[in-house]
Amino acid sequence: MKDNRIVSLRLSGYNRSVRRGQDTFFYFLLFLFLSFIIYLLSATDGLQSVRTIIEKSFAPLYGLYSVLNFSSKQSETALQKENRELIKKLVDQTELRKENQALKDQFESSLSLPFHLMPAKVIATSVFIPGVSIPESFILDKGLANGVKKGVGVIFKDTVVGKIGEVTQHLSKIEVITNKSSSFAVFTLSSNALGIIKGGGNGEMTLENVLLSENLSIEDIVVTKGDSNKGGVGYPKGLIVGKILSIDKKPSSLFQSAKVKSLLDFSRLSTVFIIINK
Repeated sequence: MKDNRIVSLRLSGYNRSVRRGQDTFFYFLLFLFLSFIIYLLSATDGLQSVRTIIEKSFAPLYGLYSVLNFSSKQSETALQKENRELIKKLVDQTELRKENQALKDQFESSLSLPFHLMPAKVIATSVFIPGVSIPESFILDKGLANGVKKGVGVIFKDTVVGKIGEVTQHLSKIEVITNKSSSFAVFTLSSNALGIIKGGGNGEMTLENVLLSENLSIEDIVVTKGDSNKGGVGYPKGLIVGKILSIDKKPSSLFQSAKVKSLLDFSRLSTVFIIINK
């Protein structure tokens, strides 16, 4: 009985080997047949014909894909255009709100000022690094055609921004009050001490030529003394320049000086007001 099982197992293994051999021989013959067919097609340009048949068969599908792909690209382009338009509208609305707020604030603070004001947009600034330096000049959208003159003052609310340094037919350039070229007469609000304010660059100003006998105090407000002429060139009296941060007073000196800081953040100005004589 045991011998019969062994013989049966051996026969089964032999049969499997025979079947594997037959399968291998079949695949070998199939490979030879396909190789022969490919050779014949290559020799008679048959492959080109097959390719043509395949291209014609799939042409409708390719055409449909092209249409869908084109439509997708067109939709994407339209969406991008719509997004750009929405962003531009948002920017314009934000700028309009800033301008309207600036006009409102200026109107409330200038009711008693003895001169007219012309609003102007800041369209460019000199190069500066936010948090490190401040702009030394601005380009405004008003010029000779609007009645702007070189040398007239520019303010925001009742605080000095600077003077018009250059002017063309439709544009003008402000040199801000902290520019090194800036220098004019001022006095302190609480003690009426006279002096000259000079720009030091990068947002700094120094109150100089103040007699040692004058009383200066920290946080005192410095205002313009008034040096404008009949043509409106210069600063009218009573405009805020800034506040005193520190005082340098030596008994051996004839004059004392003080560091002054503007109340404005020049880097955030978007609308300013040019002084026009009444």
